[in-house]
Amino acid sequence: MLNDVCRVNDSLLLTTDSFKGHVLMVNIFTGTYTVLKGNMAVPNGVCYDAAADKVYVCAMGPNYDGTGKVYAKKHVYDLNKKQYTTINTQRAPADIALDAKQQVLLMPQMLDNQLKIIPLKEYGL
Repeated sequence: MLNDVCRVNDSLLLTTDSFKGHVLMVNIFTGTYTVLKGNMAVPNGVCYDAAADKVYVCAMGPNYDGTGKVYAKKHVYDLNKKQYTTINTQRAPADIALDAKQQVLLMPQMLDNQLKIIPLKEYGL
């Protein structure tokens, strides 16, 4: 089940596949896609920071149980690198947005009806 989508550049999009646990980089001109390596339980929201070349993905957790995390990956074009920085959250990260000016991630906590603001510098990002 494709869930969220964001723009990388004029030809590439990132999208999450919640059922398969993948983040896909899609070339809209060729119709091809590549799976970004990594292991995420039910990826949901995705956003890309072009200035830092980082992708951020929030995941709902196994079985949509609300124990998900936020993952950050530097060098989105290095598709074989499996390492992500993990940011523990409270519960149920539903989506994600980047405020590049303030250098924070904005993340709705679906089950708690709250908005979590995550300063990136606290995580070395």
